[in-house]
Amino acid sequence: MADLGKRRRYQAVWASLICFLVFTHTNSGMLVDVGLLLAKHTEYEVTDILRAIATRIQSELDAAVRVLCVKMITNHAPTASKNPLLWWLTVLVRSAIDPLQEMDYISRGRFLMNILSMDLDLCGRLEAVQHYAKVLVLDKALELWRPCSDDWALQVNRDLVAANLDWLDDETDQRRSDDGDPRNCDSPAWPSMLENLNRWAMAFLSTRRDIDTSLGEVEKLLSAEEC
Repeated sequence: MADLGKRRRYQAVWASLICFLVFTHTNSGMLVDVGLLLAKHTEYEVTDILRAIATRIQSELDAAVRVLCVKMITNHAPTASKNPLLWWLTVLVRSAIDPLQEMDYISRGRFLMNILSMDLDLCGRLEAVQHYAKVLVLDKALELWRPCSDDWALQVNRDLVAANLDWLDDETDQRRSDDGDPRNCDSPAWPSMLENLNRWAMAFLSTRRDIDTSLGEVEKLLSAEEC
């Protein structure tokens, strides 16, 4: 993603959902009013985020948020009333196509405790959900990859950490040219890792008719809107 402002707005789509769940954690009545009934495991995951916030340890907060997000993404046959991500998707779509309402605080990122504002059109919102879902699925697939040997894991990890990501913190947010990149990723470990990643992508990011996921719905909407 080659624009810093765009990246921050994309992050706001996910951050707004997390902030809303944290904000309403002690008020189940508010969730019911907006048509969301959290499963017990989701309530526990939100509680874990609150505990991590209390520790003021960033790594613990990152891990807790990641667990919740991955669970929402990998939930098969989700319903908008029980899966916060699919519910959020309906909110994002509805508010993007409806006229601006004075009290439309939730989906426009204006409610109390939200840390980022969100001003994207429908395609931008859908792309934001899809983009970071791919990032989270890639991370989880790599975490659960079981290589044939420790050497394979080291080979893939060495190639990954060799990438220069300093550009991510630059104000221009422009990715560096690949010229001069010594990596070729041609070790036997890579086909194994990519096969594992492909299985995860097909299971949780595709629009296959036999698989029902939140990200499958996102892909259908992106195609319908010709984004």
